[in-house]
Amino acid sequence: MTLGLSGGSRVARLTRLQRSAGRPIAIERTCISSEFLPDALSIRSSIYKTLTDANFRPVRAMQRISACNIEDPDACMLGVTIGAAGLLTKRVAYLASGRAVAFTRSVFRGDADCFVTELAIPEN
Repeated sequence: MTLGLSGGSRVARLTRLQRSAGRPIAIERTCISSEFLPDALSIRSSIYKTLTDANFRPVRAMQRISACNIEDPDACMLGVTIGAAGLLTKRVAYLASGRAVAFTRSVFRGDADCFVTELAIPEN
């Protein structure tokens, strides 16, 4: 529903374990319509680079960040105890047309990552 697809639509579901200095820090799960990514195995670097190369470049994204308690199987994959503090992000990326192209849900270890946000305030 987040991607505006019908129930019979085909999607690629991609999971990536992010590491820093060999230590797992986040699990990223992305869902993309097969219309935009007909061959998920073609991804060699970043998902967004692959979409850009296919002329489906996202131009903006909305992301929600909230606190969470990490449950299994994510806790096991991240090497933390069940219930450990974490950050949950949910991001929807959009094409210039306004159509949603990707939905990503990520779980970050609360003890190993941080977010930096920059806000630009235009002059009126």
